[in-house]
Amino acid sequence: MQRGELDGDIDEPAEVTIPTPINDGELVQSQTWPQSAGLDRRGNWVGFDYETKNGAASQTRTRNGANEYGYIDTTVGEMFVQQLLTHDAAGNLTRIDLVGDLNCDGEVNLLDVNAFSLALSDSEDYAAAYPGCNSLLGDVNRDGVLNVSDINAFSALLSAGNTGQARRFGYDEENRLVTVLQTDGTPLLEIAYDALGRRVLTKDHVGGCGTGFQPVKTRHVYAGIEVLEEHACCDGEEAGGLPDCESEDWTLAREFLWGDRFPEPLVMIDFTDAGDVPAAGTTGGGAETLHFVRDSLGSVIGLLDAGDPEATPTPIPPKMVERYEYDPYGRTYVEAWDQSLNSGAGDWVRLTPVSGATAAASRLGNPFAWTGQRYDAGVGMYHFLFRSYSPELGRWMQRDPLGYVGADNLFQYVLSSPLTWLDPLGLCEEGSGPAPAPPADVPILPLVPKKCLHHLKEILGLANNLRDEIRNYNPEADPGGKSFDKSGRKTRPGGHGQKYRDKQNRLRNKIDEYDRDCRPGGAPPLPKEVTDVVDMPIPQAQPTGGPAPARQPGAPPAPAAPQQPKPEQPAIDPVAPPKPGAVPAAAGGGSILGTIFEFGAGLSRVPISLMPIFIVDVESDLNKPKIHYD
Repeated sequence: MQRGELDGDIDEPAEVTIPTPINDGELVQSQTWPQSAGLDRRGNWVGFDYETKNGAASQTRTRNGANEYGYIDTTVGEMFVQQLLTHDAAGNLTRIDLVGDLNCDGEVNLLDVNAFSLALSDSEDYAAAYPGCNSLLGDVNRDGVLNVSDINAFSALLSAGNTGQARRFGYDEENRLVTVLQTDGTPLLEIAYDALGRRVLTKDHVGGCGTGFQPVKTRHVYAGIEVLEEHACCDGEEAGGLPDCESEDWTLAREFLWGDRFPEPLVMIDFTDAGDVPAAGTTGGGAETLHFVRDSLGSVIGLLDAGDPEATPTPIPPKMVERYEYDPYGRTYVEAWDQSLNSGAGDWVRLTPVSGATAAASRLGNPFAWTGQRYDAGVGMYHFLFRSYSPELGRWMQRDPLGYVGADNLFQYVLSSPLTWLDPLGLCEEGSGPAPAPPADVPILPLVPKKCLHHLKEILGLANNLRDEIRNYNPEADPGGKSFDKSGRKTRPGGHGQKYRDKQNRLRNKIDEYDRDCRPGGAPPLPKEVTDVVDMPIPQAQPTGGPAPARQPGAPPAPAAPQQPKPEQPAIDPVAPPKPGAVPAAAGGGSILGTIFEFGAGLSRVPISLMPIFIVDVESDLNKPKIHYD
């Protein structure tokens, strides 16, 4: 967790209080941080105390030089949990291990004693017996080595008990989360993406189908970046009302209706048996129409059924059938209405996680919860368009794909202000407070009509591509106007020069279309940094030939050939290229053209090669809060 919006008197050294905190399973009245709780200079919590139903609790966190959490120590009553976090070279969180779990079964208990003894006596035999395990999990006293001085600390850890969770996380070449595994390699969640980075297939192994054993596969169908339909099947024998995936007879499970902003789910139509909530006045069996109730941050706080306004003699009003509670950083708790309780009068029931799950899921199959984002309850994580988020850690699982654009903490969530700010895409902060000013060297476009947004994206993409083409052009290596591929074969007449002129003409035509179709409707002129690219000259090769003719006696020396000046390139690259291991640019050799568009009253950086499908309502209320990419 990182610095949040806290209530309290800063002149009092006693304590400050976070509103509506929730511990594991139950709401508590308050959660206190002593004023002496440590914050590092980047706003990360390094220690805090809080109250739970099991008594006083405390947690300390350490980070490394890359601002990645290394160890997390948690004490709850008599229980003591140590977790070791491991990141890859790109900064992705790849492992959460329990210190003391030497046999890597996800628990710290007496079964780890033999593994601890083997790691202590012979590291090579330990590595052979427990492949994939880290012997430093036995370094309980954290002196950097596993030796006899860890024996007493290991014994104390066994006595204290440990119920923390250990996980393995896998990523693809674009640093997107694709697998979550238990320590023994058992899959919990698998995700597949399309070429635009949208999540198109989910395989949930945690209580997915009705039997609780067969994983459920879900296909997500999009319009832009909003899911319109979800089709599901069981990856095994038919169960839970879903067909076998091998039959290719997938069932339409859910449909969604969305509001003007993203993410803003309004209605879910459920076609499955999830929750078994019949429409009012019926005995069930049909589609269930459920309406999302949201708070000021866009978090779903409840689901309403449709009621029955046509019922006689008295219409049946909509009724809340499920509700949700969150702590400030998004840990999620679900309650469902159970009509069978209280002699048929009904009551709310706090749902508990199914076996193997991190948190409880919606009984109605609702996938959207905190700030309107997709929630994978089985692993207790949220899926944003560009990154995955851990409510338990209060930070992102991956570094910021945009790099150090506006802050030096690449894992920080919404400037550590989760009670007043949100992040629709996993790239930006949006909040009710004043937005940070954009960089001074980035051009700004005022209000852009929505119909012209695709013109702007195409123009910026072409400008980037054109600039890369001129960077790659070598007039000395291509003096005859020919172009060759890596095999040495000719590719096209005119070489790079003709290719550059073709792209230049295409960009010029697109700019003309924008001026003709969009400017009369109020669209702003393009920044000079973009239009100047159209007229960038092609570098010319220096004249070559035989040796210069000999100078006649008494003749003055020949004048030196004028030096060809190098063409100036406009400064249209304010965003640094991604660091090694970060999300690669989609086109243009890593050059990112960053331009600020003002959508309504909000500012949004749109780096084209990182946001090929950015969609936003640009004709919305001018009083909506600002957006700042960070």
